[in-house]
Amino acid sequence: MDLFLILTPFLLLVIVGLLGFVGCSSFSGSDSPTPFSITTTSPLPDATINVHYATAMAATAGNPPYHWIIVSGALPAGLTMDDSGNISGTPTGAAGLFSVTIQVADTPPPPDPSGTPRMPFTAQNMFALHLIASPNAPKVAAINPASGPPGGGTAITVGGSNFVARATLALGGVPASGVTVVSGTTITAQTGAHAGGAADVVVTNPDTQFATLPKGFTYVAAAVAHSGATDIAQPAGVSATALQSAVIPLTGAGSKLLVVTVAWGGGSTITGGVPTFVSGAGGAAFQPVAAATPWNTLKVQTFFANGVPPGSVQVKVKFSATLPSDSRLCTSAYDNAAAGNPTFGAVATPDGKTGTALQSAGPINANPQDLVYAVGLAATSAGLFPGGLTVTPGAGFIAEPGPGNPLVEDQQITAAGSVSAQATNSTGGATSRWFMFAMGIKRA
Repeated sequence: MDLFLILTPFLLLVIVGLLGFVGCSSFSGSDSPTPFSITTTSPLPDATINVHYATAMAATAGNPPYHWIIVSGALPAGLTMDDSGNISGTPTGAAGLFSVTIQVADTPPPPDPSGTPRMPFTAQNMFALHLIASPNAPKVAAINPASGPPGGGTAITVGGSNFVARATLALGGVPASGVTVVSGTTITAQTGAHAGGAADVVVTNPDTQFATLPKGFTYVAAAVAHSGATDIAQPAGVSATALQSAVIPLTGAGSKLLVVTVAWGGGSTITGGVPTFVSGAGGAAFQPVAAATPWNTLKVQTFFANGVPPGSVQVKVKFSATLPSDSRLCTSAYDNAAAGNPTFGAVATPDGKTGTALQSAGPINANPQDLVYAVGLAATSAGLFPGGLTVTPGAGFIAEPGPGNPLVEDQQITAAGSVSAQATNSTGGATSRWFMFAMGIKRA
């Protein structure tokens, strides 16, 4: 009995010690008996539409650093939570109540002496977040006009409410210029350059609150259009081995696409393989659209040069030998063509038709605001380009500059589909011989 009384305190100390050891293990090596938990309370701080938001989650006990994830529900659009539990961003969308379940895990201690990994502690809670609309946030109701060219410069008026001084305006992410806050309900500006298509209209006040009119403005690409006057030149007396255009004015803003069709004979070749600029190139250079096509003792070939600046231009083609008088150089300029090589669907038709009607051997499949360019030439058995023989444009085509021989014609496309270039010979006859080259030009 006495021995039992003596040993009882010792046994109690051993049991308490063992319990203490087990308790330390349950907290991943922590000496604190505090359970691992999230200390952030619900609801989270309110978020305001289109106003930057930031808050941080917090936890206690366990082993930092903590790792946070969303296990169910969702934050408002525009807000995200990182691994450290920081919730931030600029919320968008409609006002309302959002519910999200967030979980945190601590960093587990190293494996035990036997190499067995230790599991992290986790905790999770459901949180509410109210997304509210600020009474001072701007609102965009309308824009006038609602469309303009991709090159920009369209004068616009934006209507809405809560506009303040120093507000900014952007269309499709491109800042507008000359922004003037006329009043709390009106902003005037000029559009910037933007690719064709619909663009969001965004007004941002200095306090970073903003409003969006989705697809409020449409950049409408302008159709490819003939620019200035087409020049048709023949060998000059001063040079029997060259064709040279007149000085051609290139009016209007924006760079031009030059299209040159050369018909030449005498067995010669083009020096350097392409036409050159006497003046006005602005760094542009000619490239062949297709290889030369033989026809009626001549060769016919078309070239293009893109990015020619406005002002004026003169083109020259040098040859390796003396030219016959029937050689011709046709030079045309076009606005609003796509960058790079905008030509497509080239088709040459030597002697494809006789009599008074000529049609290209194949159609050009074009889209709205593209353009179909064509050159028609006519001859008789008596020779090339005889006097009194005139070629007139086909249905839907416009002669540039007018009926003649050669004839340069073009047609702006208004609906997607196939277009065949056509022309008519005023004289005709079974002995008439024809040539037609046609191609498409893509709009910017």
